[in-house]
Amino acid sequence: MQGLPEHVKGVLVTGLGVVLLSPDTLLVRVIAIDPWSMIFWRGALIALSLGAFLALRHGRETPAQFRAAGMIGLWVSLFLTAASILFIVALAHTSVANT
Repeated sequence: MQGLPEHVKGVLVTGLGVVLLSPDTLLVRVIAIDPWSMIFWRGALIALSLGAFLALRHGRETPAQFRAAGMIGLWVSLFLTAASILFIVALAHTSVANT
């Protein structure tokens, strides 16, 4: 990707994101539970996976890595939480295409 123009890189990253995230809507539709239970389990599994990854990667330095993220890390986590909640609620109330 070194020689590609920035616009082409952006289109490729966006397209890859769509391809990787599209099966998520199918899985959400297949699992027959209420939206708030889905939000809870989705958040719990993301937190567990991220925590395990960081613990394996950083060992005893994991708490320091969380502190090092600072306010930006806190804002990112809040926005990711909001996006996940809104995504599941939107899927519960409208079609996948509209979501």
